[in-house]
Amino acid sequence: MPDNSQHTGMAMPEGGSGTMMGNLLFTGGKYGINMNNQQYLIKDTTFDGCNTAIFISHVFDLVVQNVTFENCQTGIDGM
Repeated sequence: MPDNSQHTGMAMPEGGSGTMMGNLLFTGGKYGINMNNQQYLIKDTTFDGCNTAIFISHVFDLVVQNVTFENCQTGIDGM
């Protein structure tokens, strides 16, 4: 995604359980992941140059494991 843009790499605006996401790379943009769901595991994921790597509007259960934040202003914003 372009640096300093309003782009979002992955958005989950509706309910449900995405379960597991892993081995992902998000580069640039406003948000790497914009979450608003129930339960997730994010594993082995890299965020590089995102304004906010993980933005959480609402999540019941979230596990973040072996995640790398490079050149991000905010790693996890839980509101």
